Amino acid sequence: MTRKYQVVHIITSSDIGGAQQHVQDIVTNLNTEMFKPIVICGLGGEFDVKLRSLGIETYKIESLDKKINFLLDFKTLFKLIGILRKIQPVIVHTHSSKAGLLGRIAAKLCGISVIVFTAHGFVFHEFMSKAKYQFYLHLEKFAGLITDQIIAVSELDKAKAISNNVISDMKIQTVHNGIDIDLFKPDPEFDAKALRSHLKVSKDDIVIGLVGRLVEEKGIPYFIEAARILCQTYPRTKFVLVGDGPLRNSLEEKVNNEKLSNNFIFTGVREDVKVILSVFDIVVFSSIKEGLPLALLEALAMEKAVVATTAGGIPEVITSGKDGLLTPIGDSGLLAKAILSLINDVNLRVALGKAGRATVSKNFSLYQMVQATEKIYMKLLQEKKVL
Repeated sequence: MTRKYQVVHIITSSDIGGAQQHVQDIVTNLNTEMFKPIVICGLGGEFDVKLRSLGIETYKIESLDKKINFLLDFKTLFKLIGILRKIQPVIVHTHSSKAGLLGRIAAKLCGISVIVFTAHGFVFHEFMSKAKYQFYLHLEKFAGLITDQIIAVSELDKAKAISNNVISDMKIQTVHNGIDIDLFKPDPEFDAKALRSHLKVSKDDIVIGLVGRLVEEKGIPYFIEAARILCQTYPRTKFVLVGDGPLRNSLEEKVNNEKLSNNFIFTGVREDVKVILSVFDIVVFSSIKEGLPLALLEALAMEKAVVATTAGGIPEVITSGKDGLLTPIGDSGLLAKAILSLINDVNLRVALGKAGRATVSKNFSLYQMVQATEKIYMKLLQEKKVL
């Protein structure tokens, strides 16, 4: 009988964001003859409930939160150590900054054979203060000393890690995010009338959507400013924000201040992202910081015309003018101009949408991502002489 290797994934919030969806996709698609996946996550949301319904063993730690709190973080470290000693996995695979640091320290102290970290966009970036940048960079450098392999979701993040001496180039590999292209595909029989009615969108309105957490990294104020510019020409355009987060109240206030309340719809978190994407004519990503957004891949797979900034790994997916349009980070005027070009050209929207799906189908499938991850596990197990 083939030995099963236990793989523990550690991630902070149990809200289902891009990183959480990434973890879910991996643990539910690993080769179960070789690996037994287990997940440790923080509180909030229904992530752990969903994983359990899919047959994944899950542990929750109340104090495993994204915010820095040295006392709680110390307690969390000991809880992680306790769980890892109980499970005794061969591989610990951590995700995101806080869980990435605490999880790797705990794994090292427990003598775990293989320690892996996936960087869903490194926490240090050029938009933060120099002191903050250096603080987070030094934490990543320390964690790099106890890491067997970093997986970067973009070539940009790989280059950033190497140039900042986070880890050697021999210990970092790019594995692009991937999605289920059979799940995210246009349904020619789908009738959007009921959903458009629910959203209070008429059949003649242009609908522009943004899918993502309502956080600073998503650059949503730039999206709102672009909307203000567009509404001067197309006052009946509707802008739909799908997602929730700490900035929701301030974003709603900004929409009100710009007198755009009749143009904006905040849906909150939606489980039916595929369905709501069907209603959008154009999908926008106004991000100032990214890893490689799953929502981008999903929109492209649904043959939606996409306008996105050059944040993170986005240019590794989109070639501007071929399968989407790219604009500089933080430029609402050029963002509005790109969106306007698509509003005025239905044929271009269709062409970009079809090319976008072809790109995702070829290069960003869930199968490719899982296969690449499994190969990394097997390589590290061989190097550690665990196989």
